[in-house]
Amino acid sequence: MEPGETWVRTNSTIIGEQIGVAASTVRNRINKMEDAGIIRGYHPEIDYDEAGYPLHYLFMCYASTDERTDLVEHVLETVPGVVRINELFDAEINVVVEVIAADAETLDATNEQLKACGLEVKRGEIYKTTHVQPYDHFGTDLEEQLESK
Repeated sequence: MEPGETWVRTNSTIIGEQIGVAASTVRNRINKMEDAGIIRGYHPEIDYDEAGYPLHYLFMCYASTDERTDLVEHVLETVPGVVRINELFDAEINVVVEVIAADAETLDATNEQLKACGLEVKRGEIYKTTHVQPYDHFGTDLEEQLESK
């Protein structure tokens, strides 16, 4: 089991109490969502600063739509420090590459590697923080869809 999966399964009682159902119901619903491809994985929340990577940077890039997906896959496979890439529907900035690094020299090297991969780096931003909450508006319509599968 992955770390997030372990958390969900060991805390299904708490989740069940919060939403008014039994822990087994929570686990069954989670299993159905995993089987249906709604839940595709569990990812750790990492404090990169504490892990020794104090520079968290967003490279705002452009890639032609014809080659964008291939470039993104290539960057993920070959450029160290890349932790996430988002493809956007935008004419000027359509790829955002999230990178962690220990020092400015590493960021400079990453910038050059992104260019060598074919991305046009438009600008960069120092990443401050992320605020996350799960989408909590899945209603009975989703439950009915899962039960019909």
